[in-house]
Amino acid sequence: MYKRQFQVKDALPLAVERSLLDFYPLEQPGDSPTVRGLLIAMPKDAVIEMVHAVEKAGLHVTGVDLASFALLRSASRLDTQVEAIVDIGADITSVVVHADGEPLFVRTLPRGGSEITDSIATRLGIPAAQAEDLKCRFGLHGDGTPDSVAAITDAVRPLASELRSSFTYLASGERQKQVTRLALCGGGALMPGLAEHLQAQLGGIAVMYADSTSRLRDTRRGRERGFESFVPSAAVSIGLTLGAGR
Repeated sequence: MYKRQFQVKDALPLAVERSLLDFYPLEQPGDSPTVRGLLIAMPKDAVIEMVHAVEKAGLHVTGVDLASFALLRSASRLDTQVEAIVDIGADITSVVVHADGEPLFVRTLPRGGSEITDSIATRLGIPAAQAEDLKCRFGLHGDGTPDSVAAITDAVRPLASELRSSFTYLASGERQKQVTRLALCGGGALMPGLAEHLQAQLGGIAVMYADSTSRLRDTRRGRERGFESFVPSAAVSIGLTLGAGR
C-alpha cells in the first residue's frame, strides 16, 4: 500500500490529500498483478465547490465525471484512426485522444477563448469587447488589415503549440500512437479559419468539427428551437447526459 501511494504522489502535480483520485482501466486484469489504465486526479476543493453550487440550486449530485470522458461518449468517431477530440472553452481546453473509443491520452490545457481575446486586445491596443468581436466575426481571416491577421495568428499560437507537443509526446511514448484526425468542439472552436489554421500547423492531421449529436435518438424538436446554434458548445453536456444512466 505504501509503495502504491508513493508512486501516485510522484505522478501528481498537487498533494494527494488535496486530490480526488480515480482509475480508468484500459484492459481486463485477468491473471496479471497489474492493469494498464489512466489515473485521474482533480483538485478536491474545486470539485466540492461545484457540488455545493449544484446542491444550492436544489439539485442532487449522483456522480462526478471527467469532461474528457463525456467528450468521448458524445463526439468520438469509432474507426481505425487515432482521433483527438479538442473542446475549446472560455478558460480551458479539454483534449482526449482515443482509438476506436479507447482513451489513450487525456489532458486539460489552461488555455481557451478568453486568453485569445486578451492577447488580441493587448496586441492591437483595443478594448476586450472589440477584440472579442474581431475574433468571432473574422477570426484568422482578419478584417482586411495585416495587423489583425498577425495579432490573431499570434494569439492562437500557444494553443496550437500545446496540441502539437501533446501529440508528439503520445507518438514518442510507450504505445507510440500517431494522431491522424482532430475533431473540434466547444464555443472557442467556432472562430472562423481555426480548423484550417490548425490543420496547417499540425501537418498530417485532418482537422474537422465534431458531431456531438450523432448518438442522440431524436433531435427534431430541439432543431426547431435553435438547437443547431447550441450544439458546438454542448459536447460535454451531451456526453454527461449520455453517461447518466451508467
